[in-house]
Amino acid sequence: MQIIALNLGLFILTVSVHIFLHRLLIFYHVKSFKTTLVFGLGFIIYFIIAKVYGENSGVVTSIFIPLFLSGGLLYLLLSLSYCLFYISPYLGEMSPTFQILELLSHLPSSKIEVHQHFKQTDLVKERLKDLLEQRYIKRIRTKYYPLSRGERLNYLLSIYRRFVGWESRG
Repeated sequence: MQIIALNLGLFILTVSVHIFLHRLLIFYHVKSFKTTLVFGLGFIIYFIIAKVYGENSGVVTSIFIPLFLSGGLLYLLLSLSYCLFYISPYLGEMSPTFQILELLSHLPSSKIEVHQHFKQTDLVKERLKDLLEQRYIKRIRTKYYPLSRGERLNYLLSIYRRFVGWESRG
């Protein structure tokens, strides 16, 4: 359990350092993916700390090695998923969910009006269907409106995007 706690603490620390470095670079008008290297450094630090902990704790090797490796795998998966989320706007991949909720939060729109903001109508149809089924938006006649869940999700995504220094684009 201590290995997993160490792992999660280190992940939170590396995310914090990454956000700090990213915002610092944004302040100087520099865009760089190099801030993601913090996660590689965190991975190395995890293995160093876990190795020292394992040697000094007297834990049986047959129990420690699987914990050690699973903790490293957890850190790696968390870091990769965070990095994918982080770099997606730079690769032109704005979340359709965020775009639809952002659009609807400014002005309730018909299905046709929503489709006009997107090139891939099939993607939008599926996303609208998902948002309706998951009760993030509602449809009244021909217009879509955000529900309280959709507004909360949009608010949280907007806060995160501002916190990281991304512009909110609808």
